[in-house]
Amino acid sequence: MSKKQTPMCLVNDSLPHSYTYTPDAAEAMRVPAKYRVLGRPVVRIVGWFKPVVGEIYEMLYQNDSPYLFDLSKYTRAFGFQGTAYTEGIRATAASYGKAR
Repeated sequence: MSKKQTPMCLVNDSLPHSYTYTPDAAEAMRVPAKYRVLGRPVVRIVGWFKPVVGEIYEMLYQNDSPYLFDLSKYTRAFGFQGTAYTEGIRATAASYGKAR
């Protein structure tokens, strides 16, 4: 998205949905670690030409219904709080400004 592209959201942008901040996922696994809404028909058609999008089609159930994570058990077990969305967004945006 650093090339002034418009971010995309799959299927429905009005339902609550938890996203995983990649550095948090890496921490949890202990391994290194403006948008458009694409409806089912569009995802299906684009999938005909871009196989990776075609693979996403079967996972759309995660995007057409509320899909929320509860970190409470993990926090109690490991003391890991996770990163707030605002901090994750800030860090992700900042990473695009760094020289590659």
